[in-house]
Amino acid sequence: MVIKEVTRTVYFSPSKGRHYLTKKSAFRAEASACLDAKFPPEETEFDDMGRITYPGSNWRNEKRADVLLRRVIRLLKNK
Repeated sequence: MVIKEVTRTVYFSPSKGRHYLTKKSAFRAEASACLDAKFPPEETEFDDMGRITYPGSNWRNEKRADVLLRRVIRLLKNK
């Protein structure tokens, strides 16, 4: 068996700064980076006794986050 060099097409997501092997995963990464920039995650807050006073939030934990992500992906594809 001989090892040979192969050139492949990869897709770059500028917001993430990474290369992806499929266009679909590059669009998904770009859309999630846009949503992270628009809705940054909030940290959990604790009181002096160590109890949680605010659980924090993230757009990924919302009810219809998958729908939101798909819509942003669609908007980026049509750009």
